[in-house]
Amino acid sequence: MESPSNEKISEEIDPLIIEKAREKLRNGKKWHKCPGCGSKLQFGDPNDPGFVPISMVVPSLTQKVPSVHLKVENPHIGAELGGLNPSQIKIHLNKATGAKFKRDAKLICQRCHTIAHYNKNPTVITQTKVEAMAEIVQKHLAKTPQSVVVAVLDAADLPFSIPPISTMNSVDPQSLIIAVNKVDLVTKKHVGADLSLIGRYISELCKNRFSELLHVSAREGDGLMDLAEAIKKKRDDISAKNGGSPTHVTFIGRPNTGKSKLINRLLDLGDGGRRTEQNTSSIHPGTTVDIIKRPIGEFLLFHDVKDPSDEIPETYVYDTPGVFHPSQLTQHFTGPELSVAIPCKPFQPKRALTLKADYSLFVGALTRIDCITGERIKAAPYMSNLVPLHACRTERAAELFANAGKYDDILYPPIGAERVRAFGEMVFVERFKGSKFGPAFDVAVGGVGWVTVFDYVGDAEFEIWALGSKDAVVIRSSLFY
Repeated sequence: MESPSNEKISEEIDPLIIEKAREKLRNGKKWHKCPGCGSKLQFGDPNDPGFVPISMVVPSLTQKVPSVHLKVENPHIGAELGGLNPSQIKIHLNKATGAKFKRDAKLICQRCHTIAHYNKNPTVITQTKVEAMAEIVQKHLAKTPQSVVVAVLDAADLPFSIPPISTMNSVDPQSLIIAVNKVDLVTKKHVGADLSLIGRYISELCKNRFSELLHVSAREGDGLMDLAEAIKKKRDDISAKNGGSPTHVTFIGRPNTGKSKLINRLLDLGDGGRRTEQNTSSIHPGTTVDIIKRPIGEFLLFHDVKDPSDEIPETYVYDTPGVFHPSQLTQHFTGPELSVAIPCKPFQPKRALTLKADYSLFVGALTRIDCITGERIKAAPYMSNLVPLHACRTERAAELFANAGKYDDILYPPIGAERVRAFGEMVFVERFKGSKFGPAFDVAVGGVGWVTVFDYVGDAEFEIWALGSKDAVVIRSSLFY
């Protein structure tokens, strides 16, 4: 059997060691996969996902190697542990019961290690890989028709985070649960978002082709118990209809919606210290490159079996690669640009700017809103507070953009003149009167968030421009105004 990638192995390495390493990476007829990103482990090409140095392959699979993941041996869990999170429980057990923690060995690829510890993605996601990942998801859904499918959306990136129609149509609507993640960004008091409005907007775009819609936050833990209960109930219903046969669970979605992080948090719920590794999650689109499967016994809230060893071994929870959106700018961003653009804290729409006729608003270097007519118009950002907003006279807008990348405090991301030019020029999107969208409208930027424009009279006129492609933005009636 051939190696999963082109081999670039030093001639100084003993061929016997190379063959032994190959045997260690084989699992019968299949190759071992990285538990973090799902890529096939290989020691041939350090530029490809799944690479591990050959010096790590043999010893790491023949003896114990320290790992950052812990599990408890024979913990005494009493009433005093109620309400504590996993980290607090471990601290309590150390102090109160003297419980010992055992470190388990798991080999992850060099790419996952770099992403997790240095926030850098050493792998370039090419268009070929983007298409391959989309094909992987489609084939997986075709092979596992008897599954509960959880489509993970990003509350801060609508409509761009909705999976493609082809993917949604390949799933039985009665088996599909939509989990709107990252609601913590929009539900804080100073944001004042009504989540029912998000649900209504998604329902319209998805034409109600799903059985349930839930709002969750993998970061804060909101709604996780409701999601686990919905998955369990849906599994029981599907299994009953099919004579008790195994029912899998598959998570799908666009990149950066938080699928892997959500799975990790669901693993945390009631895991009893059995989990030994996590799926790699990061701000980098395309972190998960292949299917990652875990026995459903690891997810104690998805079933009634108390001992995971009693669970049907052929039943799994699958994490899938993100299906890229062709107009999502963030999929082309560098690490520093992603750190600026991807929101991590609740939105701060109170930092609204005031516009009037003949003034323009730059949102980074990503989009431009020109006010043609109107007075004292407000523009409030629902995005990372690291993305700078800059208002200027419209007559100066072209000159400013021509010098984008030369300023330290405005017109980024992208960062630097060369990076801005790599995306192209500002492209005209649409000219319209505000009355077209009612009392307020949103200009949504793929992967970043949106700006709400409001407090205008109906005949106020606007022009919208976008970086590189008019499809990079979506103009809609305001979600929350």
